[in-house]
Amino acid sequence: MSPLQARPGLRKAFVAPSNPLEEVLAGIWAEVLGLDQVGIDDNFFELGGHSLLAARLVSQVRDSFRVDLPLHSLFDTPSVAGLSRTLVAREAKPGQTEKIAQILKRLGEMSAEEAKQMLEQKKGRVGVA
Repeated sequence: MSPLQARPGLRKAFVAPSNPLEEVLAGIWAEVLGLDQVGIDDNFFELGGHSLLAARLVSQVRDSFRVDLPLHSLFDTPSVAGLSRTLVAREAKPGQTEKIAQILKRLGEMSAEEAKQMLEQKKGRVGVA
């Protein structure tokens, strides 16, 4: 993949994510598209997304949030804000998607050593050897 790039010349002003779910989704979009940042109102396809990248993005979102998300969802709501609403509407348990986003955000902010220590502490509490 090419080095990260600035957002292509879009007419809309950048609107930053306002909650952990939007932050995680924007991060996934930026990674898939090879951009340094994605706003919540940016259109996936106007940022250079195409059907193959759409399939990759939807797969990553499914894996991250454990939500059954059909590919056409991205075509129907091609913004972070729209897709976050779709995820919440499709979640198995109310609040599940937001909780997962909070955990993913915390993990993303940790160093590898901090994450390792946290996992070791969790193993100790559960009694796993």
